[in-house]
Amino acid sequence: ILSGSIGVTSELGEGSSFTCWLPLCPAESPPIIDKIAANLDDQTEESSEVSILLIDDEPSNQQLMRRYLAKKGWSLAFAENGQEGLRLAKKFHPKVICLDILMPSMDGWRVLSALKSDPELNNIPVIIVSMTDEKKLGFSLGATEILSKPVERNQLIKVIDKYIGHQSSHSILVIEDDVTTNEMMAKLLRNEGFTVTQALNGRDAIACVAKEVPELILLDLMMPEMDGFEFVSELRKQEAWSTIPVVVLTAKLISLDERMKLNGYVNDIVQKGSFDRKSLLADIRRFMVE
Repeated sequence: ILSGSIGVTSELGEGSSFTCWLPLCPAESPPIIDKIAANLDDQTEESSEVSILLIDDEPSNQQLMRRYLAKKGWSLAFAENGQEGLRLAKKFHPKVICLDILMPSMDGWRVLSALKSDPELNNIPVIIVSMTDEKKLGFSLGATEILSKPVERNQLIKVIDKYIGHQSSHSILVIEDDVTTNEMMAKLLRNEGFTVTQALNGRDAIACVAKEVPELILLDLMMPEMDGFEFVSELRKQEAWSTIPVVVLTAKLISLDERMKLNGYVNDIVQKGSFDRKSLLADIRRFMVE
């Protein structure tokens, strides 16, 4: 952070010598766009696009973020507390929010809850970067990723890179007749940066595909009007739709005959009670790339 260096020399039987060097004046920060609320006017905030908003009360973490991301060309905004973070999130609508948990006054859990309760902000991916390791709580509140401090530069860049610039254009059609499950899946995918269309049965889903072809379909099997088996049969009749990846997500115990019906029509079959969030998202990304 201070642009210094630490060195060691050692000789067998003689001992070791440790050297720590710090410059009298710290090097200037890399030329990343640094917007802290106290130094901005509203006009500048409104007209500027921000890639990443860091909400963290430690100035050293802001400096570290600058240095980690200096060569990526991403614009940064910083907030020193939760209230300011929420204000800047509304002003900038950043592509990603990096959030510390251990902050005074308004901690990260309250900030995360507020973000995910706001219709204007709940689709922004939130990456928790903190000393806390309460992953179950973080994911239940809507966090996209959870990284434990200290985090390595390559790990941070790899995670952020997933949500900046390439997923917002990826569209997924969720077909599920249970409204609660449909909304839950849509929220999960939007938190990951995907564009989501929702349908409650196969017939409505066909109409959605005719209007706009998605890049992937998440399909339940047991639905009214037109079930999942009928849907994939109709879908594959259209040559233009024949290459759309289909992932079945169902609570039904599928028989061998039913698997044969789906064979060649769907890319994967996932049981609702057995899948985990990360595995499902990994499959979705893999099928979109293939």
